Amino acid sequence: MRVAVPQRATTEEAQQIVLRRAQWIAERLAQLPPPGGHTLEDGTVLLLLGNSLPLEVVEGSGRRARVSFDGSTVRVDVPLGQDPGQRRATIERAITSWYRGQAERVLADRVNAWAKPAGYEPRVVRVRDQRRRWGSCSSDGTLRFNWRLIMAETDLIDYVVVHELAHLRVPNHSATFWAEVARMLPDYRERRARLTKQGPTLSL
Repeated sequence: MRVAVPQRATTEEAQQIVLRRAQWIAERLAQLPPPGGHTLEDGTVLLLLGNSLPLEVVEGSGRRARVSFDGSTVRVDVPLGQDPGQRRATIERAITSWYRGQAERVLADRVNAWAKPAGYEPRVVRVRDQRRRWGSCSSDGTLRFNWRLIMAETDLIDYVVVHELAHLRVPNHSATFWAEVARMLPDYRERRARLTKQGPTLSL
């Protein structure tokens, strides 16, 4: 972690700044996803729509990793002969690609389920690698979502979907915006709090 202080500040002054902001710093660090948090080896537990799924890693004869899912286990076939670093990178890329495919399908369905009854008409739905936000809404009506959302429960996904749909009518976070969210999701505060708490765990 880096601390930015005025150029003339002494080391003691920098330490005092850190101590005064200790609680704030701890809260922000807690919200960051742990880099490389999973070992991504045989037996690792992955999340899909809030469900825990065991990962099965098998060395195969192919040149590329392949992911298959039988409804209860995520299986990754990896090429033979890779060192530990290469192996983890290969597994991570394969699982990320699989997650993105799942996210594209599920998020398109959830947007459609909420948009039509409420009279929203988003232009297009895209899934992206947005590390700092769960979703966004552009002025042209494009909705973008973080692929990591596919790890969360459906009701938390729905909160993010409704949040971004509401931005199609209200582009800010004013009282009018939150009233629009509440119109569709009266319990949005509870869902938002759960997503904030679970957010750091929704990562590879």
